[in-house]
Amino acid sequence: MDNGSATMISPDTAELENEVIRKALSQATQPLTCKQLRDRLTGPYKLSEDILTARLTAEIAAGRVYAFAATGRGQALRYWTRSAEELARETLLRYLAQRPHTRAELLRKAKSTLAGFSEERQKQLLAQLVREEHVQELPPLLGGRTKFYSAKPANPRDYLEDALKKLGKKLACSREDILRAAGLLNDAPAAVPQNSANESLLTRMVQIKLAAAQGGLVPLNELWHSLRTEGWDKTSFDRAVLHLAESYRVALQRHNFPNSLSEAERAELVADQLGNYYVGISLR
Repeated sequence: MDNGSATMISPDTAELENEVIRKALSQATQPLTCKQLRDRLTGPYKLSEDILTARLTAEIAAGRVYAFAATGRGQALRYWTRSAEELARETLLRYLAQRPHTRAELLRKAKSTLAGFSEERQKQLLAQLVREEHVQELPPLLGGRTKFYSAKPANPRDYLEDALKKLGKKLACSREDILRAAGLLNDAPAAVPQNSANESLLTRMVQIKLAAAQGGLVPLNELWHSLRTEGWDKTSFDRAVLHLAESYRVALQRHNFPNSLSEAERAELVADQLGNYYVGISLR
């Protein structure tokens, strides 16, 4: 049978093809255009776009498929087995699980995905998610007025880091100077690892990744696993990494949202006294 022709097909065959269409849409993580849907179909179910569009129109009329507005100029309608409300909920929750957002940031980020779902409806949905306790309303940063929204509780580290930046700018001093003045940065010689340990760590960085010699980033969990086989303990490893950073011999890359990690995953990273978690290290 030529699916692109006007050949009559049996109701059973048509229903089977419709089931395949619905299954392909239900497995998609977001709405698909007709062309994108067709690319997912194979064999006898790869219907022509004209027939596929007709089938989708019938499925929409039956309430089994939903149509979504195009996301850009020249784009086609999109289709999915979940409603616009479900798409909006999933989209907002996905962004808020990554990190806290202001309402304006969140709506701006979701704009293209939720084309056709008005900004007012998105605001109402966000308020509903707060009432249902799926989303938490967080207080503004120090000196600010804009609230944040997140799928997780407020992390004091985020507020402290922002406060340190503002205080450093106001006083024209470094983050380390502020921490040292507050007694949170230990410069005591007794806490400094032996030079041999520091040099061993730096050498191992280059052994793991040759590009580290030119400043390439080395994952800290890989570096830790490599040194652990030689008898290093995690406390000594963390102390050596932080001391090298305080001595400006290395730069550390901070994880933006450590609360998204499991306890086991965080244990593989390096943490400081302020609750920052670092994922990468590079030579300065």
